[in-house]
Amino acid sequence: MRHQLLVQSRWIHLSITNAVAQLTPFLVLLCAMQGLDSTPNPVTRVELFAAYAIALLLTAFPITPGGLGTVDAALVGLLVAFGADSAVAVAADLIWRLVWFLPQLLVGMVTMCIYLLGRRRAFTTGVLVFTLASVVCALAPSVGFLVGAAVAGALFASGTLASDEKAA
Repeated sequence: MRHQLLVQSRWIHLSITNAVAQLTPFLVLLCAMQGLDSTPNPVTRVELFAAYAIALLLTAFPITPGGLGTVDAALVGLLVAFGADSAVAVAADLIWRLVWFLPQLLVGMVTMCIYLLGRRRAFTTGVLVFTLASVVCALAPSVGFLVGAAVAGALFASGTLASDEKAA
């Protein structure tokens, strides 16, 4: 009964959120393809979307968890069939997978550490790692170190908020 009221009152918000959640991975793939500069034989956005959509259809067949390998093979094969260089197609697929799944894995690991360590220890660890990450950001010798330290700091800062005893 409660879920019916939720859907009736918020169906527009739910639809927009779902559409954005479905299109965001495509935008990551589009950015990867454009960042890799596939100029000799560029794949159009329509072809890229078609390759992405067909590859995602393979997740309906649970051969591997999340379609890992199956979706990648289909995506790379379709991109190459549409004219992309095979190295560019593989690199775009790897970038897409890393950017899309790595943050989820990192947040999951931080959450698991909070669960295993307990709230008080997780809070202290989070504050220490956040402070260390902030120092690394200040002394970062390159953009890669800066981004990595900022991501680590953000993850552990969110872990401190999740483990704060007052917030629970």
